[in-house]
Amino acid sequence: MDHKLDIQTALQAFFKITQYGEKIGDDYLLDGMRANSSIDGYTVTLKDNNVEVSIYFHNKYSVETDSRSHFNSFLDTLLLINNKHYG
Repeated sequence: MDHKLDIQTALQAFFKITQYGEKIGDDYLLDGMRANSSIDGYTVTLKDNNVEVSIYFHNKYSVETDSRSHFNSFLDTLLLINNKHYG
């Protein structure tokens, strides 16, 4: 399955989730999306119940999901987080 992800959109959502989300263990949770980063900060992970995206150094990424519709819903949630005003 070929998945296209706009890295800038994902990283903007990551920033909002870590700024406004609830800290749960190593993750931050906001609007059903979880975010965390590696200790060195070179890898960030965004995930919901059906999709996990890892963004690596030099904007490479991997997607784990079993459905295109799940991935599309995941992308919609990223856009929702980016467009919503928090705080």
